[in-house]
Amino acid sequence: MDSCNLCHVCHDFQIQRLYEPIRKRVRNSKPIASFVGGFSIYKGNPGFYKHHRDLQSLFAASREGCQLCKSIWQQSSVSLGIDPQNLDTALRNNAFSEQIYLGLSDWSPEAQGMPYLVAVQDLPKGAIRNLATFDVFVAPGHAPKGFEDMLARDVQPDPASEASLAVAKVWHEECLAKHSKCSRLTAQTRPLPTRVIDVGNTQQNPRLITTSGRTGSWAALSYCWGGNSPFILNEATSNSFFNGQNQLDQYPQTLRDAIRITRFLGILYLWIDALCIQQDSPPDWAFETARMKDVYGGATLTITATNSPTTNAGIFHPCLIPPNICQLAFGSSKVSLRLSTQFSDTTLKAEVLNTRGWTLQESILSPRVLSYGSQQMIWECQTLKIGESGRPVFPGERHRDKAFVQKIVHNDISFYEKAKYALARLSLRALPVDYTLVPESWETGYEACYSRWFATVQDFTGRNLTVQTDVLPALSGLAAAFQNLLRDKYVAGLWRRDIVRGMCWCRNNFPRRDHAAIAAGNKGRKDFLPSWSWASVVGGRVYNYLEEENIWPLQMLEETASCVDVHVEPKFADPFGQINDAWVLIKAPFRYIQDPAAAMTSTSASEDPVLNELVREQLCIRTSRDEFVQQHQPHPGQKFAVLRLMMTTRIYTSTDKGETRLPGASILMVETTGGGKRGDEEH
Repeated sequence: MDSCNLCHVCHDFQIQRLYEPIRKRVRNSKPIASFVGGFSIYKGNPGFYKHHRDLQSLFAASREGCQLCKSIWQQSSVSLGIDPQNLDTALRNNAFSEQIYLGLSDWSPEAQGMPYLVAVQDLPKGAIRNLATFDVFVAPGHAPKGFEDMLARDVQPDPASEASLAVAKVWHEECLAKHSKCSRLTAQTRPLPTRVIDVGNTQQNPRLITTSGRTGSWAALSYCWGGNSPFILNEATSNSFFNGQNQLDQYPQTLRDAIRITRFLGILYLWIDALCIQQDSPPDWAFETARMKDVYGGATLTITATNSPTTNAGIFHPCLIPPNICQLAFGSSKVSLRLSTQFSDTTLKAEVLNTRGWTLQESILSPRVLSYGSQQMIWECQTLKIGESGRPVFPGERHRDKAFVQKIVHNDISFYEKAKYALARLSLRALPVDYTLVPESWETGYEACYSRWFATVQDFTGRNLTVQTDVLPALSGLAAAFQNLLRDKYVAGLWRRDIVRGMCWCRNNFPRRDHAAIAAGNKGRKDFLPSWSWASVVGGRVYNYLEEENIWPLQMLEETASCVDVHVEPKFADPFGQINDAWVLIKAPFRYIQDPAAAMTSTSASEDPVLNELVREQLCIRTSRDEFVQQHQPHPGQKFAVLRLMMTTRIYTSTDKGETRLPGASILMVETTGGGKRGDEEH
């Protein structure tokens, strides 16, 4: 063993020689197109360096203290399911006795960004067995010349450090100066929001200002309040904020950290909802929340306190980074190795901020997002989606794609207008029998954008709202952006031209339902929401399989209902916020049924056993019981009926039976409410 705790086999490994031919390949050729996930692929060289002759030799070196061999052994023993108690027997019987090699994996520039170092074994017929995978990284600014795009980056354990803030500043400045796709739609100066915080400097306290139509550049903060906070703008605190009487150390830690980041990035103004909206003024709250599309969509950057549960928790949380596995010589430089899985939560779905309803549109609407997660910082703009580790990250779902969202936020929809006319009558309402005739532009076409809206709804309803009456306001900014594209009437969370398909929603059992919220239902709510809207029911995530973008080629749909008229009366000026009243007039096949409450507890004979069994199945077996319990309003002589909204044909294919088509239907259950607005009874 040498002083770096490497065996002679690992010490003789010259990793630079492994990278040099791969670098030339990247410079001189294009990646191979792949249909897997839509990503292109570069071929690696997994069998480059002969390492230990077999696992027995590797295990011996690991026991003698070689750090790299120890890590390879730990990973391979788990993946191969080697029982430590039977290890000697397995190795003596020549199990896993193939030669071990070190090399570089195949990789996608879009998905992985750069190759991984892999340890593999040769198997018969050209196959390989992967034993271990490593990330090869350097400190920011210290990559060997010519290999800057081939090596990952070190992650600072303290996100408050100058080194970490410098990484964020480079991302922001390069986006402003070099990303033509980003700068084309997002001007650096825009009309400022009604109020912003002048962040000041070390000699000047932050202070709230009224902008009076001025233009400028500002950052916005997306964060969790975490309960009632006294540090808000209201009539009592107004003078102290406008006069800059609060020193920075008096601000809650999350707001204080956001101000520090804004100052470091050289941005003059910061928008924070608690301080820029008068919290004791319902008219001001309604007016400002209606402008979320402009506030977050117009900000040069949104800082997201992804790992902060309250305003007092702060943005900067030390990252728990395990020690590096080892260092290897790379020419005259050094590179370090870490596990490839060390920074795994690149979508930040596990972070507390992404469980909150309001923060969905804040992050989606923003042209640039700087997120502080528990593992690393993440940058996201139209051009670049990257973690502090140097590898690409993903928004996770198409409805979160910034290139798409920024086009509709800024009304740049020429592509979608062309698709609208090209697909004038081709929609999920009338699909061709031969689904192979669907054009490639379908997924980004005009009609598919209704599906993207419902994907947004599905994401949103899997999150939590402290105040249930915020359900429509918390999506109002995104709804306003989608209207730029759809040119359609917004109807309590649905769209008129898509309302028949949109009403085919239900509540999913996953994630686990909030039973306390379901038990409370809509009792005590002070807002109005129509029962046919997904927004009216409290509980689990909304799901509508008819709205999925990838419904091709699994399902053929036919609308058997049509929308005759709709009416919406907004509560305030915002047409996408709270409402006072809404109704929809539907023409559809109609049939009376027995009381669904009886159907849930009885299987007795009825006049239409097939239809009543369908109702019972929907209420008892699937996910509609909670919706029925929350919305049901019993009265003497009550009647129940179903409307048939859609006819569906599920398509199954198999090698032995060919294509099988299974018919089905989507129905809407309705009940009389005992009112008298439209005839003797109201439905």
